[in-house]
Amino acid sequence: MSNQGAAAMNRAQKSGPVKSSEPRSRPQKTTLSSIGQNLDRERQQRARQSHPPRTQTSPQSIQGGMSEDEAMARAIQLSMVSNQARPTSMPATVRTEEARRQEEEDQALARAIAESEEEQRRQHRNRTQNQQSESKCVTS
Repeated sequence: MSNQGAAAMNRAQKSGPVKSSEPRSRPQKTTLSSIGQNLDRERQQRARQSHPPRTQTSPQSIQGGMSEDEAMARAIQLSMVSNQARPTSMPATVRTEEARRQEEEDQALARAIAESEEEQRRQHRNRTQNQQSESKCVTS
């Protein structure tokens, strides 16, 4: 601390607390200050109306007094009922016809895959037999 700072501290300590003989006064009441207070009060009221105080909601109040397991079972039950009641986008005849056509395509694809695998096996056998016959020719 500088010498000047120390001197100021000493003076402040020696003089003791400063007491003011004048009482503290309120700000002057003017038309402008009362308009400001009214505007502030209206703003606070609007804020309270647009943002009501939040209340703590417990899971029990949300679940209607049911336990978590009971609420989950009820939700599943309602979901299943709504899925059964929902009309399907295609009539049953169109769905079965489409399913039949898909089944035929799947079977045709399965046959094509089986034929391709069989062709691969045949080619592999032919190569193996050719290699064996070539190796016999070399040794003779």
